[in-house]
Amino acid sequence: MQIANAETVLGNFEAPAQPQQHGGWTRTFAKRDGKFYVDASRAQGDSESFEVRYTFGVYPLQQYLVAADGGRYQVVDLAHDSRAAADGGQRWFAPAGAAQSTSSALPWHSRDANWNGMCAACHSTGLRKGYDVAHDRFETTWAELNVACEACHGRGSRHVEWAELERAGHGSASGLGNKGFETRLRGASSTRWRFENAQSIASAPGASGAEIADTNAEVNRCLPCHARRQELTREPSASGPVLDDYAPSLLDPGLYHADGQVEDEDFEYGSFAQSRMYLAGVTCSNCHDPHTAKLRAQGNALCAQCHAPARFDQPAHHHHAPDSTGAQCVSCHMPSKTYMGVHVRRDHAIRVPRPDLSVELGVPNVCEQCHANERAAWAARALTKWGVQSSERETAYARAIVAGRSLRSDANLQLARVAVRTDLAPIRRATALSLLRGPLVGDAQSALQQSVRDSDDLVRYGAARALDALADGERVPLGVSLLTDRARAVRVEAARALADTPPDVLTAQQREQLMAALREWVAARLSTGERPEAHVDLAQLYTRLRRVQDAERALEHALVLDSQSLPARVNLADLKRMTGRDAEAETLLRETVELRPTASVAWHALGLALVRRGQRTEATDALGRAHALAPAEPDYAYAFGLALREAGRSSEAQSVVHRALVVTPDSAELIALLRLVESERKPAKSRR
Repeated sequence: MQIANAETVLGNFEAPAQPQQHGGWTRTFAKRDGKFYVDASRAQGDSESFEVRYTFGVYPLQQYLVAADGGRYQVVDLAHDSRAAADGGQRWFAPAGAAQSTSSALPWHSRDANWNGMCAACHSTGLRKGYDVAHDRFETTWAELNVACEACHGRGSRHVEWAELERAGHGSASGLGNKGFETRLRGASSTRWRFENAQSIASAPGASGAEIADTNAEVNRCLPCHARRQELTREPSASGPVLDDYAPSLLDPGLYHADGQVEDEDFEYGSFAQSRMYLAGVTCSNCHDPHTAKLRAQGNALCAQCHAPARFDQPAHHHHAPDSTGAQCVSCHMPSKTYMGVHVRRDHAIRVPRPDLSVELGVPNVCEQCHANERAAWAARALTKWGVQSSERETAYARAIVAGRSLRSDANLQLARVAVRTDLAPIRRATALSLLRGPLVGDAQSALQQSVRDSDDLVRYGAARALDALADGERVPLGVSLLTDRARAVRVEAARALADTPPDVLTAQQREQLMAALREWVAARLSTGERPEAHVDLAQLYTRLRRVQDAERALEHALVLDSQSLPARVNLADLKRMTGRDAEAETLLRETVELRPTASVAWHALGLALVRRGQRTEATDALGRAHALAPAEPDYAYAFGLALREAGRSSEAQSVVHRALVVTPDSAELIALLRLVESERKPAKSRR
């Protein structure tokens, strides 16, 4: 991030720049009196002009920040492609996934295009977001505009003190460990990777658990800016547990495929934390120089640091012509995806290709990135012919996640087996725990009981997310043990699960611990109080605590922040239903589906509201719209099938349920409905 000036601005703001059409607006990029402007207009006669205050990024694209009301800086929705013209660059373009406005306003007015809340923490140093919830405005400050030393090392004042003492010859006697820095980042220097006894893969002989913990600590220091995560505090620490400040996303659907390959823009942490390298103590700085942002070596030489070229950089291993694209380690082990239209990034799980899992489970197949005309079955046969051994750990994990996501009857058993495997990465074990569904019995219950005592913060976080799957009598004993966990992410998740526990079930000390953790949970949500979803979360907590008025105020505040927030609208309608205001709920939901006609959750909620109000025909139509928009959602299929049956359309109901059971074959509700419909459709036996 840099101040916009003649040296930093890369885009063409010079006349005669061509006007750019996008989203119903025409943009002209201009330079006047040494300053840079974006002039926007549209056919209706509206026009606005914005001065570019800051540049954001350099290569392969550069974006531009303009000032807006309430202390905001917004990212202009068109960016400059910084690549060479021969590569398609040197142009204005709309990055894929750029924020879009849901109103007639300019797209960059969107909350998702806001720098203060969405971008700043990872692109500046010593940032204080300074969001005022009551007045919906920012007073954002920073120590340094760009990323600098203290972003990774923590406050530098004691380092300066150490340096002065060192210069005077008293550094070693100063008592200032770690050269005065808050954060211990030993990284690549903490272990020396060597090829021992003719090994083809380097190891760190004698490396202790503490040394591996040091390297993992470096990865965790990178996590806040290289992971999908939720903020838990307004002022993160550089030295405490990373899960005290952030709750990283697990390998959730929509973010990751079932085998852990990236699906959305997930950055690097969630992938690398799955890898065998991470478990062995390899860290970011083994491959990347954190001070220059350059790789430590180019091409296969980077991997050759730990993987002997005599074995791995050979056709016998990669089965491609030497020096070809297929002979590059990253081509097979780090598949790429392009984000924001031009930014190519690689999956950092560094896994062995598994086209057999692509055949079985439908996950992406890396071979197709080069062999676009071939299918996964072809690639699977090739790997079998080459003698590539399939990893049971990958197979078991991916199958378990598929079972958990599709609500299979054997899902809990498979997930439990994954959760207790200490040879698997903690993020995978935590993900398996988070997918457990009640009632928990046998191995699943034992796995959760074991996991709440696990030494890894992320595993305990996954266990806290699984507490909802336990019956009340089992949830409380396990949950209270997590209320005083060392990591805030674990404490607040346990508090959420225990929020509506009757007070007489807890001891006085446990009630105090629960209230303290709930206060942390509320503060964690308010740390992102500029987002409407934070207030939706607060409303859900208040609803569980039977604080209906507080819940309604939170949802109304969410709608002030975003009048079209789908979760806020649907939750507010449900709150109105709970308080006997069905007519108001129906009105709100009708307005919502008009605003958001492709929102399946709104159509489903409207359908249920119409059922309650006795409007059966309209209800069936609404439930049908919901099912059509989200055919893989079993609850929508069940509600639509049931409505069809009650409308006397049993043949259609049977078809709907049959198709839904292909996706979720073990849904007890769908199976029961199918049996009911089929029994009703059988002709009565003739009497003798």
